[in-house]
Amino acid sequence: MLHSGSRGVGNVMASRFIGIAREKALGGKVRLPDPALAWFDEGTDDFNDYMDAVNWAQAYAKINREIMMEDVMAAVMPGAEISSDEPVVDCHHNYVARETHYGRDVWVTRKGAVHAGRGELASSRGAWAPPRIWSRDSAPRSPSCRPRTARAAR
Repeated sequence: MLHSGSRGVGNVMASRFIGIAREKALGGKVRLPDPALAWFDEGTDDFNDYMDAVNWAQAYAKINREIMMEDVMAAVMPGAEISSDEPVVDCHHNYVARETHYGRDVWVTRKGAVHAGRGELASSRGAWAPPRIWSRDSAPRSPSCRPRTARAAR
């Protein structure tokens, strides 16, 4: 099991955009139940800039995991390759994605949670439990699993 993300870059970008959204909401006299719940309206320049940053950080994190897994495999099993017949579980747990829920297309932000749609593999690791790989059909929890999440990639 390998755990890695955007190495803090995604957090820096998210913090910047949360600050911008909060300032705009407060400047526009929007009452927020919590300052962390500020948002950008889809289609605005701020929304587009935010999504560009999110997509960059997510792509960077994925490439980072792939390179790290290649290095780990080379160190542990020199000359070995991961077979295309073996499942590789690559699930990120801090991300934004467009999904359909209750018949509506919505943007979902997951912080510390993974999506586990029907037929998708996911990996979760509870605070005191060994890692498990499961699909939604055998999942012990809802589609957004909240325990400490790990990811593996090749």
